[in-house]
Amino acid sequence: MTTIAPVAAAGNLLLAHLSPDDAASLAPFLEEHPLLQGDVIAVAGKPFQYAWFPDTAVLSVINNMSDGSAVEIGTIGNEGFVGIGLVLGEPVSLHFTVAQIPGLARRIPANVLTEASRSSETLRRALHHYTCAFIGQISQTAACNARHDIEQRCARWLLMSHDRVGGVDTFPLKHEYLAIMLGVRRTGVTIAAGALQARGLIRYRRGLMRIVDRAGLEAKACECYQVVKEQFLSLA
Repeated sequence: MTTIAPVAAAGNLLLAHLSPDDAASLAPFLEEHPLLQGDVIAVAGKPFQYAWFPDTAVLSVINNMSDGSAVEIGTIGNEGFVGIGLVLGEPVSLHFTVAQIPGLARRIPANVLTEASRSSETLRRALHHYTCAFIGQISQTAACNARHDIEQRCARWLLMSHDRVGGVDTFPLKHEYLAIMLGVRRTGVTIAAGALQARGLIRYRRGLMRIVDRAGLEAKACECYQVVKEQFLSLA
């Protein structure tokens, strides 16, 4: 069983930026919950049981294809939450969501968040703003997968993950999960990660990823990283 990696306490930024009244209304129902790598927290075609607000865990929204392959369409960390359908009137998840990097999250019963968002315009607005930014991330990821090479995409995803674990330089990341995130075969991941390591940007061994040269990784990544980052920074 994968253990939770020791990471800095980052806290969920979306919760931190709620109004005092909205934060107080949710606080009694939020439960801290550790997530292990591979834990499934939402299933395609099934109702949400909880909405999840990651603190240090990083979650992946995944599409499973008919040939058995899987590809990540979105990444969620301490900037947001899982369960945007709940505030859009759709209680059933359209995708699988799993923990790709273990850590802590807070969860709240789905019906509680739904009712709270109906009752508070300011809460509803905050959750809708995040939803718009997340849709932008999905759109940018689709364009990125179509136009940019695997090394650029790998650098982009590693930077996004680094941001979402509170800037901790070393975090657990399995080879097969990185392949899902990038939508490529494991051999492609080996080549891309090897190239980034050869440049001195990362160190990757035995399921642990270490960011060695953050500035160099940013220089290698495509513009999609900065586009998505600015979308989420606009929420602050």
